[in-house]
Amino acid sequence: MSDAQTEAEELVNAVLPHAEGMLIAHGEFFPFGGALTLDGEFAELSVGDEHRTSPVERIVEELKSRLRGGAGSNIYRATALVFPIQAQLPDSDEETDAVAISLDHQANYSVMLIIPYALSDGAVEFGEAVAQQGAHEIFGGPH
Repeated sequence: MSDAQTEAEELVNAVLPHAEGMLIAHGEFFPFGGALTLDGEFAELSVGDEHRTSPVERIVEELKSRLRGGAGSNIYRATALVFPIQAQLPDSDEETDAVAISLDHQANYSVMLIIPYALSDGAVEFGEAVAQQGAHEIFGGPH
């Protein structure tokens, strides 16, 4: 496994519990981001309360802009953008609630994880993650 993949997994392990906590507490979650700095420290990004009523797409674009800014300023070496989606999973005709985690790394690594979930009795049950090629939206790279 490459360093980029390892660091992406570290980011997933850092951000997924936050999404889970919001789902348990509120039954939903707002988009947020996380990043590994060049020093290997974790930084969390969120929007202010004034954006809580904004459409999810607008919040995602604001977070992308902030992540790109940190990447362009050589502050971040890996980023995660976490947002809610409706996803159609392989071998299924139905859409389900899912956590999307867009992972980007300065080493030309970009993956989108789709993690389905169900809320039951105050707990979150995550399904099997589906990985697909990412869009290289933060550090650039092949499109």
